[in-house]
Amino acid sequence: MPLQDVGALAFLTHYPFPAWVLSVETYADLRHDYGPEPVLTGLSLKPIWTNGAYAELRTSGVDWQETVHNLVQSAFAQPTDLHACSAYHSPWCLVATVTQNSKQVVITASRRGHEDVTVARRKEPSPEQEQSAPQSDKTLRKHHSRLSISLDPGIAEIWSQSETGRDILKFAWESTPLGPLSSWSSELKTIVTTGLLWPERFSMWFGPEMIGMWNDAYLKVLGPRKRVDALGRSFRDIFSEFFDTVKGYCYRALAGEVICHRKNLLIMDRERVGDDESSWGLEECYHDWSFVPIRVNGEVIGFVNQSTETTAAVIAERRIGTLRALSLVPPISVDRATYFTHALEALEANPLDMPFIIMYRVHQLPALPNHRIRYHVTLYSKIGVPEGHVLAPLSSKTRASLSASSSAASESTADAIADEEVWPFTETIVGQKIVLVQNLGSRAKGFEHRGWDHACRTAVMFPVGVTEEAPSVVVIVGLNPCRPYDDEYREFLELVGSQLSSGLTSVLNFETAKKKAEELASLDRAKTVFFGNVSHELRNPLTLILGPLEDIIAEPNQTPISAVRTNLKVMLRHARRLHQLVNSLLDFARLEAGRFIASFRPVNIGSLTADLASLFRSAIERGGVHYTVVCEEGREVFLDIDAYEKVVTNIISNAFKYCLTGAIEVRLEYTRTDAIFSCADTGCGIPESELGNIFHRFHRVENHFGRSIEGSGVGLALTYETVKSLGGKLTVHSEVNVGSTFMVSLPLGTSHIPPERLVREPPSGATKAVNFPMRYGAWLAEEANGWLASDSSGDSRSSATAESRSASERDSAPSASTSSSAAVADERENMMLDNALVVVADDNADLRHYCVNLLSSNYHVRAFVDGQDALDFVLENDCDLILSDVQMPRMGGYKFLREIRSRSSTALLPFILLSAAAGSEARTEGLDAGADDYLVKPFASKELLARVKTHLELGAMRRALESRVQERTRLLVESETRLLQQIAESEHMRKQQEIVVDLTSHELRNPLNAIWQNAELVEVALTRLRSRLGKEVSGVLDEADEAVQNILLSVAHQTRIADDILNFSKISMSLLTIHKVPFHLHETVRDVLRMWEIEVREKDIRLELTCDDELKDIWVFSDPQRILQILINLLTNAIRFTTDMTVRKITVFLRTVMHIEQPGENVFRVMDENQAFPDGLYLRIGVKDSGSGLSPEEREKLFERFSQAHPSKDQFSGGHGLGLFVCRHIISLLNGFIDVESAKGAGCTFLFSIPIERAEPQSERQQQPWKTRLLGRSPRPSPDPTRTISSAMRPRHILIVEDNIINQKVLCRQLQARGFHTSVANDGQEALDRMLDDDMAPDLVLMDIEMPVKDGKTACRELRESEARSSKPRLPAVAVTGNAREEQVQDCLDAGFDEVAIKPYRIQDLVTTIDSLLGVTNATSPTRPSEQ
Repeated sequence: MPLQDVGALAFLTHYPFPAWVLSVETYADLRHDYGPEPVLTGLSLKPIWTNGAYAELRTSGVDWQETVHNLVQSAFAQPTDLHACSAYHSPWCLVATVTQNSKQVVITASRRGHEDVTVARRKEPSPEQEQSAPQSDKTLRKHHSRLSISLDPGIAEIWSQSETGRDILKFAWESTPLGPLSSWSSELKTIVTTGLLWPERFSMWFGPEMIGMWNDAYLKVLGPRKRVDALGRSFRDIFSEFFDTVKGYCYRALAGEVICHRKNLLIMDRERVGDDESSWGLEECYHDWSFVPIRVNGEVIGFVNQSTETTAAVIAERRIGTLRALSLVPPISVDRATYFTHALEALEANPLDMPFIIMYRVHQLPALPNHRIRYHVTLYSKIGVPEGHVLAPLSSKTRASLSASSSAASESTADAIADEEVWPFTETIVGQKIVLVQNLGSRAKGFEHRGWDHACRTAVMFPVGVTEEAPSVVVIVGLNPCRPYDDEYREFLELVGSQLSSGLTSVLNFETAKKKAEELASLDRAKTVFFGNVSHELRNPLTLILGPLEDIIAEPNQTPISAVRTNLKVMLRHARRLHQLVNSLLDFARLEAGRFIASFRPVNIGSLTADLASLFRSAIERGGVHYTVVCEEGREVFLDIDAYEKVVTNIISNAFKYCLTGAIEVRLEYTRTDAIFSCADTGCGIPESELGNIFHRFHRVENHFGRSIEGSGVGLALTYETVKSLGGKLTVHSEVNVGSTFMVSLPLGTSHIPPERLVREPPSGATKAVNFPMRYGAWLAEEANGWLASDSSGDSRSSATAESRSASERDSAPSASTSSSAAVADERENMMLDNALVVVADDNADLRHYCVNLLSSNYHVRAFVDGQDALDFVLENDCDLILSDVQMPRMGGYKFLREIRSRSSTALLPFILLSAAAGSEARTEGLDAGADDYLVKPFASKELLARVKTHLELGAMRRALESRVQERTRLLVESETRLLQQIAESEHMRKQQEIVVDLTSHELRNPLNAIWQNAELVEVALTRLRSRLGKEVSGVLDEADEAVQNILLSVAHQTRIADDILNFSKISMSLLTIHKVPFHLHETVRDVLRMWEIEVREKDIRLELTCDDELKDIWVFSDPQRILQILINLLTNAIRFTTDMTVRKITVFLRTVMHIEQPGENVFRVMDENQAFPDGLYLRIGVKDSGSGLSPEEREKLFERFSQAHPSKDQFSGGHGLGLFVCRHIISLLNGFIDVESAKGAGCTFLFSIPIERAEPQSERQQQPWKTRLLGRSPRPSPDPTRTISSAMRPRHILIVEDNIINQKVLCRQLQARGFHTSVANDGQEALDRMLDDDMAPDLVLMDIEMPVKDGKTACRELRESEARSSKPRLPAVAVTGNAREEQVQDCLDAGFDEVAIKPYRIQDLVTTIDSLLGVTNATSPTRPSEQ
């Protein structure tokens, strides 16, 4: 049987797994010969046909030969037995199908699943088994035997072994487009058989109606409801819910295309939930599926669908991705709000599983009297819910009984939401479990449809951050409307809640640690400030105790007793200050440790308060502040008098300290239960951010200016703790720049006092504060008076200053000792310091006056209470030294120092800091800030005087040095100005010289160019006449031709003279420059020699070039134009002096050396003095001739200006005495030298050597344009090359732009004679108008540079700009100029010219340039008009 007769062959071609066909035609009768289990010993397993996937089986390495052999034998023995026709060989499942003619076996393979199933061969049942078989099996067999009439018994047996196969056998197919079962083709039956035996989900769809059949594995795709009546129906009817999505694929499969998709989303209607129309049965499903066309005899009769459901894998991957994103949210270094913001961003990325999210924060409220727990939830954030929606209220309150919290369950369901709650918060919070909220219904209307087009019907609530009391957050998540809420969904949400709880715990731990660290840091800063303040408070009194004490001891006996008493008073006052400071610190320590025991006595608090307040009246009124005291009398309060005294006096003292103007009011009032003391001021006030910290120990408000900066930072803290020990309450109300009110409430009665601390009898005179000895209040009042001490400074010397001070000030300030005064009364031979002015800044009046008394005996002194006043004085007056305290109100010492150093007028002032901060760090900080010295309190008076003297002397020296530096700087500036002026003048002179040189070059070259061009024109005319006239006039023409040659020789000679004169002028004005570029050495020298080919041929001179082979391809880096200028000069001389010799030979040779030898005996070397030549690469170019030679005397003067070796000969042969002079200077600029070797009558050898560098080869476009601007030295032009062109080619139009009429006419004639069409313009503007006119535009422009109206460079720039704007093609332009400097040539190229021709030029060279720019070769040049 031919292979193409296999019915399912077309189907198997697109089968995705291996399939092949074996031929068993030779063994067709074996099953009849050998019974039910024949042995096919001669079967060949080599396939006669395979599909594309067969290679996978061959390369898998599985030994399947024996399995296939046994399978084929079994299939022949029992072709209708499903088990006999299948076998497993890991990882493959093989199925054998014997064709109807039994000549071929079709083997299909498919990959097995995860189960490792071993299938045993099925045997025929024994008679006993037949008797015991169930009645249903017997009925099936009877039914099968009845169906066998229209179906092959083997196929019917195979079909009946599966549930779907039995349904196919029973179904009435005559009612379908497929027709009755008996009419089905063998190919169709084979395909159905293969599908039923398929180990995986498999369906077949036949005909344009796509009538379906499937195997048992496919029933799961249909679901319980659809499988009942799906058989025989079309694909459209069965899968109506997603048919519109895949119908295009179905039609493409019916058209013969193979379709395959992976993880494809299909919304399938599987099972509805209940009978309610609102219930939904659509389910999110994912499949790997394929449509493979079924072909029979080349015609598509349907397609098969193999499907593998991947829903679980896709959803798991999606949910794991959400959990992964949630785990990447950093819980460290963020606060709670930031963490939840990032967490919601991670959850928002999964809209399919979480269509909406609502998050509430939970706050537990105090329990009600009926023991019900209350919670307040506030909206934290939401996703997918519009603003103001009914299901997202901003807040809600809930309550539950204490017993409710004991109930625990993993999950509960709320079918409806309670009326008093939008969501079942109580159940979620108290139960601390997941709550499923069903039947959201129309209340979810308005929610965003995130991920799905269907509204959410259910939601889940779960707690986050669960503690013993309540969770921190409750999260509400909408459930996927297209997925069931199963165990996997619940576990996913539990993991989300667990991860959020874990992250929240980390955030809370971090916040706690951060808060604790901030508290510790704040305490550490407070301690640092405290110790700094305490140091200041301790060292200031010590300075005023130790300093005067040392002065008293050092004073002679004759010192007046009044001066000693003054010092002792100061010492006593500050000793008491130290004593009170220590007592305050000890009192605070006892209060904080709880060791303070108050004794409560009945006290007339009104009278006591008035007495304590009166202590400050004098100081407050002297300070310009209105002071009011209003105290109600008549009520006794049990108090500890000492403690109450500290409270009242501390509050009043603090009010006065920070109230510079306005009023202070002290009041004592009563309520029914309390006595209320209040002190209100109109001072600077306290910022709101600081109100919670002012009663903390060691805390001081920064940038809070008062009358003094002194204080330990424990005053208000001591007051607060003292009020607490009295059973009262201290509060403060304050507003910045308005004022503050401190209020103390003390309870009346004795109920708050322990009995053991109660003393019923008041002490004698307890209500009169003045009857007590000097106590805390009196000391604070005395300190307040000190804030108002006079800040007048001594500005005169010694006794005069003392006499000018008031008596009170003299009593309060220590006197400077005579011994200290004598210590600074040294001779000042070098420094005049008698009139030095010292500025003292210190807020402590006693210390300020002590420093004034010390310094005023030797210097003028001005003292100020803070840095701001001192700065104002220093900026308006000259002073010599500043002595400043560090801690002062308004402006401290460091800020004062920065202000001084930031101004140039005061930056050099000596500045000494006085500080209570000791230690190397504090000293280093002060010196780094810019202080000249740092003096630690307490200090000795001698030390202060010595340091002040030293820094005054250093300051005077510094000012003198600065004055000298300024003078020297002024002189340097003036010198630099003069130098810059000279440079400018020199540059101006150089430019003027350049202009002169350029003008001379232009004016010399223009007439020479006209002569040259006219001579060439005459020469061409003579050549034409010679061809037309007879021999009788040839003599005349020869004479005329000789005259032309003489003219050309004269022009060439004049051109060289012009070049040499210009070079000589450049040398004289230092304008000659070197421009190094890479160039090919051998080709460049060879090009120069070609210029003399005609001349040396006419003069019968043999000209040779010799060089080593390695130099023929070398590229070097130097100045080729200057090198060739030297070579041309040397060749010109050699030709001139060789012409008259019998032997006429000139040799040019090239060499390179690495080491320069000393010159030989007969060699004359020309070089700069003291010039050295280190080893390196040197180029040596020599010119050797057979001329008359030079004597030693002639050689020595050879390179001098205007010097000639043979004056009589040179004046007729063209020498002018500048050529070799120019060569010598060019070689000097190239750092080289010249060797001259010659003897009389033996010729000369000129050899110049210069250092060079090797260079990389350059492309033709990279070669420098200097090669096309070399002026030919041969006076005879080279003959015109053959110029032919097709007669169809038009003449090229050349625009000549020239203001010189002669040059204009000559150039027109020459170009017209060579076949060009010409037009002229007299200036750049006229030329530009012609070039921009499309009707008059030329093919090329020859443009002079120096012209009236508009010069050539300007016209070319405007032309290029116009071309760029209008996108016109580039018009070739050649600059024709007499300016030959390299800079001028480069300027022309930069202006937009394509080439530069330097006058005088040969017309043939110019024509060659034109042809090159127009893209015309010599063989295709334009013809003359006469030839057209």
